[in-house]
Amino acid sequence: MIIGFIGLGTMGKHAAANIWRKEFDLVIHDIRPEAAAPLVAMGATAAESPATVLDAVEVVVTMVFGPKEVEQVMRGPAGFLSGDPAGKVRIEMTTSSPFLMRELAAEFEACGGHAVDAPFTGSMDAAIWGDMPVFVGGTDAVIE
Repeated sequence: MIIGFIGLGTMGKHAAANIWRKEFDLVIHDIRPEAAAPLVAMGATAAESPATVLDAVEVVVTMVFGPKEVEQVMRGPAGFLSGDPAGKVRIEMTTSSPFLMRELAAEFEACGGHAVDAPFTGSMDAAIWGDMPVFVGGTDAVIE
């Protein structure tokens, strides 16, 4: 399975590296292209935008700074909703507004996609070791 990952900041770069270490193919994006370089060196594929990540994968994880960035990934000119979310699973790990998360999930699902809200808690060490507690919300079938 090919996994997409958007947001390669302090926590995201470690979470994405852990996904890659589990031997998943990884397509990545960050607004700072230099943030992708270490993961590309490991074997990940960099993509130009959130929409191009979504086009290349079945499941995409987003771990960006906050609500403004989540909205940009979804609704921006090269965001998920500018592409074709049908059949794709979006796992949102950004800690954000529950109201915004529900609104964006409804928009993604209206386009045929599946949304999972999965904010995490923990430190950078937890991200490095792949031991972040995650609170998961979504339909049972998609989560399974």
